[in-house]
Amino acid sequence: MNNSPNDQTAVPSNAGDFASAVHDYINQSIQFADQKAAFLFTAVAAMLAFLHQKGITTEWTADPWTFQHILAFVAVVGLTIGAAIAVWVVRPRIGGDRAGLVFWKSIAKIDSAEAYARQVLAPNADLTDAMLKHCHELAKNCKWKYLRVDIAVAFGGVGLLASILHLALFTN
Repeated sequence: MNNSPNDQTAVPSNAGDFASAVHDYINQSIQFADQKAAFLFTAVAAMLAFLHQKGITTEWTADPWTFQHILAFVAVVGLTIGAAIAVWVVRPRIGGDRAGLVFWKSIAKIDSAEAYARQVLAPNADLTDAMLKHCHELAKNCKWKYLRVDIAVAFGGVGLLASILHLALFTN
């Protein structure tokens, strides 16, 4: 199969199928961002626990600071910020159309299941339009999540690197 941008065989044959495929793709991307954030949180939390067990998390409170204290500080702060941002990534962030047919909060605002079914089954209901608008909301959420995952990885990575350096240089 030719995967070039001009290859129309890779695109679903109608707008409804396209909307459904895009929705699935974006949902998978969001799940992957959440998984990356959860993995990062686990890694940096484990390193923080290990550093705490070794007494390194409070080592940087000494005065005056040496290179060892600076490394301890960078490790603890980097790991802590990375962990906090990773948790923030997993928090749901979708606003959604308050009067739409796809977003669960919009559906829950409709008085009854019958009223919702009538709206969906109405002859003038544009379900593809509703799905594509929801895809746009999901895409904004996905963009938000990946930006924060990148920031969490940067802080967590610096913290992990400083931790490894500290452990290699100053631990018996």
